[in-house]
Amino acid sequence: LAILICRVSGRRRTALALSPVIFVLFGLLYIGRILYPSFPPQHLVHFAGERKYHIEGVLYRPPEPMPDRTRLYVRGEKIYLDEGNFPVAGNILLTVKDRKNDLRYGDRVRFISRLYLPRPATNPGAFDYRRFLALQEIWVTSYVNEASEIVRMAEGEGNLLFHWVEKGREKIRIFFDGNAPLEARGIIKALVLGERGDIERAVNEKFVISGVSHILSISGLHVALVAAFFFGATRLILKLFPSLLLRLNLNKTSALVAVVPVIFYTFIAGLGVAAVRSTIMTISFLLALLLDREKDLYDALFVAAFLILIVTPAALFDISFQLSFLAVLAILYLIPRFTEYFSALKIGSEKIPELEPSRWKKKALSYLGASLLTSAAAILGTGPLVVFYFNRISLVGFLSNLLLVPLMGLANTLLSLLTSLFVFISHPLAQILMTVNVFLLNISLVLVDFFSRFPGASKRVATPTIPE
Repeated sequence: LAILICRVSGRRRTALALSPVIFVLFGLLYIGRILYPSFPPQHLVHFAGERKYHIEGVLYRPPEPMPDRTRLYVRGEKIYLDEGNFPVAGNILLTVKDRKNDLRYGDRVRFISRLYLPRPATNPGAFDYRRFLALQEIWVTSYVNEASEIVRMAEGEGNLLFHWVEKGREKIRIFFDGNAPLEARGIIKALVLGERGDIERAVNEKFVISGVSHILSISGLHVALVAAFFFGATRLILKLFPSLLLRLNLNKTSALVAVVPVIFYTFIAGLGVAAVRSTIMTISFLLALLLDREKDLYDALFVAAFLILIVTPAALFDISFQLSFLAVLAILYLIPRFTEYFSALKIGSEKIPELEPSRWKKKALSYLGASLLTSAAAILGTGPLVVFYFNRISLVGFLSNLLLVPLMGLANTLLSLLTSLFVFISHPLAQILMTVNVFLLNISLVLVDFFSRFPGASKRVATPTIPE
């Protein structure tokens, strides 16, 4: 209302100054309500303590398999006491200390366990587990030793769209389990389904040391590479038909076609928060092309951030959100400056005929240069946050990303995605694609192992202060 009054009265500058202030205040109000809520009397937080309770609820998110356990996200609905059963409210993070279970999204379950309040940060700078879960609207946790301690009472509750997505994901999961070797299976599941539970700790540590652990998490990188591949492939196909080029706009048609596989990838990834966020970001860039606004890429980036934060303001405090947007911002800002600098060097070398490379060398050098500069921009942009959150910096990241982003991030992701598509169309073709995918993945794993063995490949550092 304040902004509208300013606009109508012609005070444009006042409106521009007020809008960010108002939205920051809305954000603070929302975060305050999330972190310091007023719990109703029937909320599960009041039942935390030493006593065991008989609890019933519904899985509102798909189970999350981990290397040695499974996390279940249960929306509590009933609690059974001596006097009878009573309705309750609140979400529970239920940890099962084994992975042998067949529970799915929408299952109504019943179990007996204590309820615990998550641990707050007890030392300055320590990880605040209570805040982390509170931002997901989870205020109590619980544990059981075996899946047999959880009784499934009913199936099929919840959102019909999510059920349809989960059925598709289950079919893909079964195919991967039956057709990929153990080490490759875990990474393929991470690239397509966003499930990292089958990746061994030793393998995961090698990815961290090599500076390429981001490839294992579905993020803006994967979605953007999928979009870029189908955008480029559509351009290439359209150029083969000159008659179509007279009727269609090459870039706009390619951008429109690229939207479809991006959305398909998001559904296969289980509509996870990170995947949806990355999709919104990528589609905002594609829309900029469709609306002839491709020069306004900063606007497209901030529109994506704005849309995400309108729906989930708490995403601002999510590490993956911060790293994703900072990486893209760094690429948008640094690449033109890198290009300008190296173009000046190139002009100097062209004055000497002997230094002029052949055409294919120019293309190879151009690709290598663009890849290296993009990796460098992303690493430089996100470096301070990576050091702040993880106390580690990879010194071989510039080189490892140069090889592994196109190989794993693009080739393996696309092959895994195409395999997932053919699971529903033709199993023999899906098996052929899986064979090629596993072959390339084995090369990637050899490279990861190679880079992780470099002397001083990764350094642990103290947490920097905010000014630092």
